[in-house]
Amino acid sequence: MASSIRKGKNSEDIQEMNRSLIIRILQQSKTISRADIAKKSGLQQATITYIINDFIKWGFVEETGIIEGAKGRRSIGLSIRSEKYKVISARLVRKYFTLAVFDVKGKRYSIHQYKIDSRDELKNILACVVKEIKAVKENYANDKILGVGIAVPGPLTKRENSIVYFTGFSQWQNVDISQYLENEVELPVYLEQDANAATLAEWSAIENHNENETMLCVMVGQGIGAGIVDDGKLIRGKLGIAGEIGHMSLEYDGPQCECGNCGCMDFYTSTSAVMREVRSNIGDYPNTALNSESTIADILEAYRKNDELALKTVNRAARYLGYGLVNITNIINPGIIIIGDEMSKAGEKYLNEIIKTIKKRIQESVFKNLQIRLSKFEEDTALIGVSYLVINESIKKPEIFISNT
Repeated sequence: MASSIRKGKNSEDIQEMNRSLIIRILQQSKTISRADIAKKSGLQQATITYIINDFIKWGFVEETGIIEGAKGRRSIGLSIRSEKYKVISARLVRKYFTLAVFDVKGKRYSIHQYKIDSRDELKNILACVVKEIKAVKENYANDKILGVGIAVPGPLTKRENSIVYFTGFSQWQNVDISQYLENEVELPVYLEQDANAATLAEWSAIENHNENETMLCVMVGQGIGAGIVDDGKLIRGKLGIAGEIGHMSLEYDGPQCECGNCGCMDFYTSTSAVMREVRSNIGDYPNTALNSESTIADILEAYRKNDELALKTVNRAARYLGYGLVNITNIINPGIIIIGDEMSKAGEKYLNEIIKTIKKRIQESVFKNLQIRLSKFEEDTALIGVSYLVINESIKKPEIFISNT
């Protein structure tokens, strides 16, 4: 049987790898010395000096003055000129898309939301997205824009960069979104399923995390998706659609979903499900503060104030989410489950209903080794996650950081 041949690396490959490693260290540090970069990277001082000199010539790194090191040693600090390097992040959901601008260290500069309608033709929606990205490019014309990250609902086939199906938006199926946008906006475009993007942000935010940990990040919004990290790596599956828990059946004879399954989790736990339930039952609750025009924000506010209809509806959704998470816990045995997106704004009362449901239905030893919590991010984690994606992909190609100015 023929054995596979591993390709060697030439000097240019090694230089690029070393540059990428140093950029990552700089990106994770506010200010750092050359000596500390050498310690963290394991590279020789001469290599550090050569690469840092290049970065300074590019306009990417600057010397920040004297800093105190270990044992009182003084050295020259280095820092990325992060404000010069921007990333455009976008998130597409059923009723709107959001655009935000971050710098290479994660600081947000702007965020805007734009309404969309599934009745619009695909080309009209894409034209709107292109128009707004181009407007951002003009607004930040003096900066280096590294690329665009797009968070989209799943299932997303990564190989084809296309959404397999998107409830209410059948025209989006099998369209190579990233290629279309790259051609139009003339920037690198990276597509990611929104739950995976959020998972990247959540995993990066955990201090001193165990690389061997298994983490499940569940995004409960207009649809339900999850990202899975195991041993520090995002689990995608063969086609890239791992984590599509919104299409797990909770009722085998429930309503049929566009995915072809019946009684999907989406139907019972999403914000769309909560709003539908409120509108269906509002006549039975004459004292409720809610009405047929109430938004999900209105419902969650009423829930926090113990409105009877809101309590019944949101707690029901929490229990159904718990039922699904029991199944997933028994399959992948996560150590951490993080609940994020719109429904997480319901707060601790919502979380406690989920936890109570899970505790009743799994083995005690499993529950004791499971941490379940809400996302600590106040901003949209999918937007933050795709900004990390663009930065991480850019770091693999260090020359992209050569300044235009």
